[in-house]
Amino acid sequence: MTQLIYPEEWAFEDFIDVRVVVAQVACVILTVVAIILPAIKLHTRTVKSPFFLFCLIVPIPCLVADVSYFLTISRVITINQNEVPRVMSAFISLWLVCTLSSVRFRAFHKAGTVLWYDDRRSRIIVSILFLQGVTTTSILAYTYASQAHLPHFPTHPWRKVTIALQAGTSIFVNFVIDAFSFMTIWQIRMGVLRRNQGMMQQSMSTKATITEPTESTTVAPSADGPNDSPNPGPPQISREGARFWWWVPASALARIRNELIDALVTIALTSSPPLHSLSFAGGSSEKVNSSSARQLPSPTAVTTTALMSLSSDSPSSPSLTLLHPNNGSKSTSYIARQRRRKSREQKRLARFKQTTGIVLCMLGFLLLSSIIGLVVYLNLAHLFGDTMSAVAARIYIVACFVNWTILAQVVR
Repeated sequence: MTQLIYPEEWAFEDFIDVRVVVAQVACVILTVVAIILPAIKLHTRTVKSPFFLFCLIVPIPCLVADVSYFLTISRVITINQNEVPRVMSAFISLWLVCTLSSVRFRAFHKAGTVLWYDDRRSRIIVSILFLQGVTTTSILAYTYASQAHLPHFPTHPWRKVTIALQAGTSIFVNFVIDAFSFMTIWQIRMGVLRRNQGMMQQSMSTKATITEPTESTTVAPSADGPNDSPNPGPPQISREGARFWWWVPASALARIRNELIDALVTIALTSSPPLHSLSFAGGSSEKVNSSSARQLPSPTAVTTTALMSLSSDSPSSPSLTLLHPNNGSKSTSYIARQRRRKSREQKRLARFKQTTGIVLCMLGFLLLSSIIGLVVYLNLAHLFGDTMSAVAARIYIVACFVNWTILAQVVR
């Protein structure tokens, strides 16, 4: 094996340049953040997902490159020994991110939302990405092996093109998968919110067909004669008599009302002394003079029917009538609950729009950082340019982790 020696002093000065050192410190910070994010997920989750375990492996090549740099400026290893991990770490991490994105997207197929991305297509894409990564690694290994006898590795015509193609392909595939994930989650959540909103509107329209009782006072029996109020209200019903009545069709109540009116008239004509006045909100009103109030023989039947307010005289009316001693308060509380529910739905929709907006901005940031990294790497042919492209690659990795976390929140 050829012994690697230290290069000339002028080549070593590029490593201790202030700009390179600052950029490398930024690389270290981003690498630590990229390790902490999946580590927190693994620590907080009760079920350890293999996905976050592989996410923890993604920034390891970047960490090796950062450690190699500081060992180089400390003169522990040579520049040639630092060159291999420095160049290959970025594209290996991007390659792993792309592979994880393609594997993660298969969860939508298992959920039944993306049927075209089945296991067979997923394995084909992962195999192609794996083959591309192995090919790129083999080409780079050959370029370094052919220059191992030199004091330091010069520029190779295959090296930069191979790395640019590998990184560009990984970034493009990852961005397409993230865009498909975003559109899929957007369609699912918007469908759910539209369905909830439709159910709420249907519930409100159903409530609108329920007639609310008019605000009126109870007819009080008088010792001098009947109550001559122009619009007397129905007397209040006892809870024991009303607990058997809930939601009843108006057609059935209309039939019962007519039968009970006939029965009340018969009782009033044959009883002594007559019953007090009873008024029905359904339309007709039968008044019987009485000097003293008497209760009907059957409280459960008669006093219950005395409060029945029919919304329509037509038996075919589809409206409903709520029979309850606290009819007005029940209707008011129902409307209040519906308003609170609508407010919660609006807040959920606002949070969803905000979260999906963040995801969309994150996707744009991913595309922008990847393009900037490639442009810097291809145009700045020196160590500072390579280090800045490494910073862009680490920013891209951290942004991918954050994007995956936000997408998981959108799913929940």
